[in-house]
Amino acid sequence: MPVCVQTMIRPLMLVLLLLAGPSVSSILTDQDSASLLLLSELQEQQHPIDCSQARLLVYDLKHLDEEGMGGILLKAAGAVAQAYYEDRTAILSDDPLSYGVPREDCKEEHQWDCWLKPFSSCRLSGSVSRAELDKASARFGEMPQILNIRSKKERSKFDTFLSDSIKARDHTDRVVYDHPLLGDAALYTCPEKYREVVPDCDKWWAGELMAYVFRLEPRLQKALDDYTSEIGYGQGDIAMHVRRGDAIDYHPEKVVTGGGQLQSQYDWPEYMKFLDLAREELSVANMPPPLVFIATDDKDAARKVSKGDRNFSMSFTAAHAFC
Repeated sequence: MPVCVQTMIRPLMLVLLLLAGPSVSSILTDQDSASLLLLSELQEQQHPIDCSQARLLVYDLKHLDEEGMGGILLKAAGAVAQAYYEDRTAILSDDPLSYGVPREDCKEEHQWDCWLKPFSSCRLSGSVSRAELDKASARFGEMPQILNIRSKKERSKFDTFLSDSIKARDHTDRVVYDHPLLGDAALYTCPEKYREVVPDCDKWWAGELMAYVFRLEPRLQKALDDYTSEIGYGQGDIAMHVRRGDAIDYHPEKVVTGGGQLQSQYDWPEYMKFLDLAREELSVANMPPPLVFIATDDKDAARKVSKGDRNFSMSFTAAHAFC
């Protein structure tokens, strides 16, 4: 039996069980049932029975030479979101990432599989053409300026752009991912059927897609598990990444826009607020955090984090952030 068919059997059975009989709205009773149904939908979409017959959305890797791993993951989630809305299968190009993975540790041509599990069973044969890239990039000017994505009025601009873009491409069998525009709109626009049952649906939707994409390659996952065990990180502990590199400037409005992209920027009081909130929630659950691990690119983090009366032990782990 072909691998792609084997991959499809269990998710397809689950979809049939969920969708047989009652309407989708009666199946979606809470967030857990929504997550289960969405995972089934993604598995069916991303692992078609016959890849040669699938409508494709190509996530081009060569075009991302200046991106960090965080940006690549975010755009990959956007590609899967865009593919979901267009009823396509999001796949990787065959072009390599620019990360320096030792050849003895990884033989994969495009290196995605060196870090992460593949998000589709289909692969592209050949590279993305310059014309396809130019066509996707040309859409950049069509995106309306978004000042505050939390505003209903501004959000409607995303929805309109998303809807019009999908209609314009219905006849096309293969497209190149339109990051950061259409993918961003799709990533932050929760489908209507889930919106009725999931609180704060946009955040849930983006989080589920990120979780689907950000699944570590088994060897890397084991190495991280071994390391966390070695340093004593366990249940009840807190780990926080204090990003102070390209997001170091403080802006009271928190959200700034540039070219259609959103970036959150936090000053130290904001980090401390989230840290205290996590500590409080764990304490209420009778799990006061014995250790707090801080990963940061700021050499002053230890002094600033430990300042003040917080009454907990802390192990400070400094790490440079490259993405």
